[in-house]
Amino acid sequence: EQAREQAREQAREQAQQRRRRGLESHETARGEAREEARGDLELLELVDFSGSGGGSLIEEVAVKVIDEGAASLIELDLELMQFAARALEALPLAGFQWLALLEAVDQFRALMLNQLDCRAEAQALDTFRANFDLDEKSQGTGAPQDSVSVVFPRPLLASRLCLVESYEPGRPIKDVLAPPRGKGEDDEGSALGAEHKKKLAVAGLGAFLEMLFVHNFAHGDLHPGNILVRGLEGGEGKKGPIELVMLDAGIVTELGDREAECLVDLFETIVRGDGRAAGRLMLERARRNECADPEAFIEAIAALVDEVTKPKVTKGPGGDSGSGSGLRLSAMQVGRLLGDVLGLCCHHQVLLEARFAGVVAAIGVLEGLGRSLDPDLDLLSAASPHVFKAAAINKWKRKTGALQK
Repeated sequence: EQAREQAREQAREQAQQRRRRGLESHETARGEAREEARGDLELLELVDFSGSGGGSLIEEVAVKVIDEGAASLIELDLELMQFAARALEALPLAGFQWLALLEAVDQFRALMLNQLDCRAEAQALDTFRANFDLDEKSQGTGAPQDSVSVVFPRPLLASRLCLVESYEPGRPIKDVLAPPRGKGEDDEGSALGAEHKKKLAVAGLGAFLEMLFVHNFAHGDLHPGNILVRGLEGGEGKKGPIELVMLDAGIVTELGDREAECLVDLFETIVRGDGRAAGRLMLERARRNECADPEAFIEAIAALVDEVTKPKVTKGPGGDSGSGSGLRLSAMQVGRLLGDVLGLCCHHQVLLEARFAGVVAAIGVLEGLGRSLDPDLDLLSAASPHVFKAAAINKWKRKTGALQK
């Protein structure tokens, strides 16, 4: 009994020591982060944002500071996710090894840790602005009256824990999603009507698809809190060009040349409605393939593609009528589609690229926002020009040898 009590006491003491070490490590990290952030903020007092001619170059700036100790807390969450992924992949009969869970967690880990470095976000903002020619457009004559354009903040100063960027005024898009107060109310203080919502949905989705397929550099966290809208009303009540301001570019989805080419080729077959070609591509370009019945896998993928892309037939008073593409945002569920595809891959033992997990997550975040703005928007129709443009670019790169294999 005494031996057991001594063992329990020793275990309690060891647990307390581990807890003290953990708290000391966490407090040390918080202290270091606090000192670094304080130094960054003191540096701002020395920065002159005025122009050489005496005029102000930037009147207002936004300052982002990484929270103290955030890295240690995120690391703990990621370790728990890695433990769960390892446990699931170790199950002998479940087939989880065909989902590449651990690699997907590693990809997610890289995304999360990258956003803890404000210098990476500043580089991403510069890339987004260059891809959309924002610096050149800002010196032009302005956008057409009825257009909707995309804007990213301009980074001015960045360190690991601090980012200074141009302040971009705007109205949170979550206010746009609120129900209108009354008929005819379509001003800055009320929710937008259907026409404006459709324009915003087309512009936002189009910009994301351009990033994903053409630029291969996509914003990975476009939820309503990261999007502002401005230009809904002019100073004298006149309608003008509308701008979507995209904030918080800390999470970016970028694939290697080979993965990006596979993604474009796969979506091209889906846009064309060729489900069998999509199934063949998945088999041919899988990282690992032990499929015992390739024809069955191809048929299953073809049936899934047909289900979401072929026009639905409904019964009406005048007989059968088509309801258009099945890939409208109102009927689209990224989670269900992904689950169906992964289920087929597990069953047929086909291993896909783990790096596609970030792409799927980004699409899933944008899906709900697009559905709220315009549930009738057809994703296939919206994606087609961007997919075909990217496919043409890839074809040219293969012809000239510019595409890395």
